[in-house]
Amino acid sequence: ILITMTSGLSFQEEYDLVKSYSQEYSVLLPWETLRDEAIPGVLKVTVFVYIMSFVIHGVVAWRNKEEKWNSKQNLKAVYLVTNAIVNLLLAVVGIYYFRDLPTSQSFEELMAGRVDLVFMGACQLGYNLWAFPYGLFLVNESLPMLCHHLGVIFVAGIPTFCTLGIRHYAPFFFGVIEGSSVPLVV
Repeated sequence: ILITMTSGLSFQEEYDLVKSYSQEYSVLLPWETLRDEAIPGVLKVTVFVYIMSFVIHGVVAWRNKEEKWNSKQNLKAVYLVTNAIVNLLLAVVGIYYFRDLPTSQSFEELMAGRVDLVFMGACQLGYNLWAFPYGLFLVNESLPMLCHHLGVIFVAGIPTFCTLGIRHYAPFFFGVIEGSSVPLVV
C-alpha cells in the first residue's frame, strides 16, 4: 500500500511488475553484495554491540561494587544502557540518511534499488542478534518483547539479503522510528 501511494501505479500494475521482476531476478542479492556488505555488516554490528555491552557491564559492575558481577540489577542496567545507546545511534543515522532520500523514485528503485542502504537492515539485524539472547537468557525479558526482537530479525533480513528489499524506506523504519524507543528505555 505504501509503495502504491508513492509510485502512482495501481495495485494490479504493481503486482504484475513485482511478479515480472521477481521472475527475472534472484530472491537474494548478488553473492558479491552479500559477501562484501550484508554478512560482514551484520557480524560487525553484532560483535560491536556485544563488546559495547561487555564494557558497559564492567562500568556498571565497578559502580555497583556491592552487587555481584552478574546480578540481575547489573544485567538489567547493562541491557537498558546498551539499548538506549544503540537506539539513539540508529535514530541519528536514520534521520541523517532519511533527510537525503529523493522523494520521487521509480517503482523499481523503491523495490530493489538503494543497495547502499543494506547497512540499515544489517545494523538492526546485528543489534537484535544481541538483544534477543541477552533478553532471553540474562534479563528474563517479557514474551512480547522477545517476539518483537524475533520479528525485527526476520523483517531486517529482507532489506539486508533480498533483491526486493524495499531499502528506500529502511532509514525510516530501521532508524528514525528507533528514536521513539529511546524514552521507553530510559
